[in-house]
Amino acid sequence: MKSEYDFSKGERGKFYHPEAELCLPVYLDPDVAEFMRRIAAKKIWRSDRS
Repeated sequence: MKSEYDFSKGERGKFYHPEAELCLPVYLDPDVAEFMRRIAAKKIWRSDRS
């Protein structure tokens, strides 16, 4: 790795897209995944719960 990098010719925001949607994968332990499946099957998981 260099001790210093020259960004003087860099272009800010070149790859920025405000409408882009980032979808990250979520990895759950098998027991947690099964718990979530059971909740979804019962349809008790609601976004308006506090």
